[in-house]
Amino acid sequence: MVCIREPEFAVLVNGSPTQWFRSTTRLRQGDPVSPYLFIIGAEVLVRKDKKAQNSGRMSGINIDNAGGQGVTVSLCR
Repeated sequence: MVCIREPEFAVLVNGSPTQWFRSTTRLRQGDPVSPYLFIIGAEVLVRKDKKAQNSGRMSGINIDNAGGQGVTVSLCR
């Protein structure tokens, strides 16, 4: 939550990073950074799910339909 509440940035200028500076506004819906944060968060969840399945701690969620055909749903690709 610190990354969302108190974001800091450094910009590359001619390939060299500038000093870190704080944003004067917080992250809001529609912010251009929002999709990237969503992708990073989703990637973390997928990796944690895959690690849990590989270690045998989790196997996904089984969902059955009316015909008795089930499917296992997980975050793993």
